Amino acid sequence: MKTGIPFSLKGAEFRYPSATENTLSTLDLEIRPGEWVAILGPNGSGKTTLMKMLNALLIPTQGICFVDGDNTSNSDFVIPIRSKVSMVFQNPEDQIVSAIVEEDVAFGPENIGLKPEIIRFRVKEALENAELWEKHKEPVSSLSGGQKQRLALAGAFAMQPKALLLDEALSMLDSYSKNEIIKLISEEHKKGMTIVQVTHRLDDILYADRVVVLESGKVVCDEPIFEFLSKSEEKLRSMKFKKPSVSILREILIKKKIISEEIKSDIYSIKEALCR
Repeated sequence: MKTGIPFSLKGAEFRYPSATENTLSTLDLEIRPGEWVAILGPNGSGKTTLMKMLNALLIPTQGICFVDGDNTSNSDFVIPIRSKVSMVFQNPEDQIVSAIVEEDVAFGPENIGLKPEIIRFRVKEALENAELWEKHKEPVSSLSGGQKQRLALAGAFAMQPKALLLDEALSMLDSYSKNEIIKLISEEHKKGMTIVQVTHRLDDILYADRVVVLESGKVVCDEPIFEFLSKSEEKLRSMKFKKPSVSILREILIKKKIISEEIKSDIYSIKEALCR
């Protein structure tokens, strides 16, 4: 069983060189091993900056960021951190490095010195999970936008990380592909992987354990997913969010005592509870 890793920010701030104000301000945040945390907030709230901090792509200008106990400001820890943490960006073009599909997925494992037979196994497994194996010999340029997003996710899975950072990584997928990838991520989470997910859509966070909302670089909400999704439609609307239909269904079924309050808001958990 995989063991996820923790993240810890203590008084962390970040200001870009050309900026006059901080993007993140005095951020104190703990993410526990194996936790799935959804990061929400409007554009410009600091979500992507936070994600880059968690992968040592950005170093706090003030305060400290620890990844699995290692201080990201220590350059000796950067490579070990990135071997444990994989990140998938909103635009897959930002991380595609090879011209051929299977070569792109193999890039990460090759760079950490894995044996060829292990690399081949990981590449095939990752591409099959991403439903791209039939295209493993094809040029990356022949893929659609959604397929490129799945390719980026396959590259992350091939690294077998202990933590996965998703920065709007599901945004270019159609509903079917998105649901299949979320189920795949959920399976990795059940094995202990830490997941940190940035999104604007509450429909994408139904498997999360916890919700953190950023506004102007500060945490304005931090609570378990049950509590967050239990807010009224009006309250969520005032926070600029739309309550997922499946959450409304869950509340109706709980009120009628058809399912228990322990059942999560995703449709698969509800379906399983109804079929018991």
